Amino acid sequence: MEMQAKKVGPTGRLLQTALLSWVILSSFSLFSSSLHAQCTFICNDNVNVTLGPSGFAVVTPDLVLENYEVQCPGTKYINVIVNNVPIGDTVNCDHLGLTLPVAIVDSATNMMTTCTLTVEDKTGPVISCRDTVVLCGINTDNFDMPSIVDNCDPNPIFWSTDNYLDLTCTGGPYNSVIARTWYARDNMNNLANSCVQRIYLKTPSLSEVVFPPNYDGIDNQMFDCSVSIVDSTVTGVPMIDSVPITAACKFQIWHEDSYLDICENSYKIIRLWTVLDCCSGEDTSAYQIIKVMDTTPPTINCPDTLRVGTLPD
Repeated sequence: MEMQAKKVGPTGRLLQTALLSWVILSSFSLFSSSLHAQCTFICNDNVNVTLGPSGFAVVTPDLVLENYEVQCPGTKYINVIVNNVPIGDTVNCDHLGLTLPVAIVDSATNMMTTCTLTVEDKTGPVISCRDTVVLCGINTDNFDMPSIVDNCDPNPIFWSTDNYLDLTCTGGPYNSVIARTWYARDNMNNLANSCVQRIYLKTPSLSEVVFPPNYDGIDNQMFDCSVSIVDSTVTGVPMIDSVPITAACKFQIWHEDSYLDICENSYKIIRLWTVLDCCSGEDTSAYQIIKVMDTTPPTINCPDTLRVGTLPD
C-alpha cells in the first residue's frame, strides 16, 4: 500500500509520529508553501529490510520511498519506531521478525510520510574448519571442532558427515583420511556454506609401541588372589602415545599366556605380547609378568574364655 506524505502537524494516528519527528527536526528551517505543493513524497509500505553479516541494517531513503531520486530535494531523515520510541535509521537482530513503523521527513520541505518495514535475516552461519593430523586409533568424533558463527543466532545447529578413505599401505606417513563435511543452520533456517575438514590418520612405527608394565611386586604391585579377572582390561595393552592400538593403525595385536604355579592360590602369568605391522610384515614382541598371590593371612577365631571349676580329691 502506498502512503501519501502529509505536512507536519497531522492529527489522529500520525500525531505521535509527527511529534517524535519534530524532536529530531527542531533545528531545521521551513520552506515556502509553494515548494510544499510541488513535492511528491510517497512511502512504500511493508518493506522487507534484510540484516547484513554484522547483524544490522541501515534503512535508507531509496529502500522505503518510491521514485526516490525525483522526489522532494532535501535530505531525508528516517526514524524507525520501536515501542513508541524512535531509534534512528538502524535495525538489528533484536528487531528480527518484527514489523515496525517508520517515519521519513524531508528536510527541505519539512514534509513527512510514514509506512512500515519488516526486519528479516537471510544470512547463514559461517563455518571455519581446518585440516589436521592425528594418530591412528584416536576417537575423532569430537576432535578439533570447527568454528561456527552467525550474525544473529549465538547457537546455530551443526552436524557432519564422514567419507573414509583407506590408503591401503600406500599413503606414506598416513594410512587413511577422513573427509568430514560440516553443515550448519541458524534459527531462521538459513544454511551455511559447507566446510570440508580432512583428518589424516598418521601411520605409526613399531618403535613407538609401548608395552604394558609388569605387575610382579617390583615394577608394580602384585594382584591379590581375590581378584578374579587379570585379563588385559585390567593389566593393560600395547599403546602408542598413551592411546591403545586399534585396527585403524593396520597393526595386529595378540598375546599368549603361560601359567606357573607358585603355591596354593598363587601363580605367575607370563604374557607374551606381539604387535605385527600388517603393511611391512615386521613385528615386535615383549613379555609381561603378572603375579597373583595369596597375601592375606588366615584369620583365627578363638572361642570365648571358659572357666571350669574343680572339686578337691
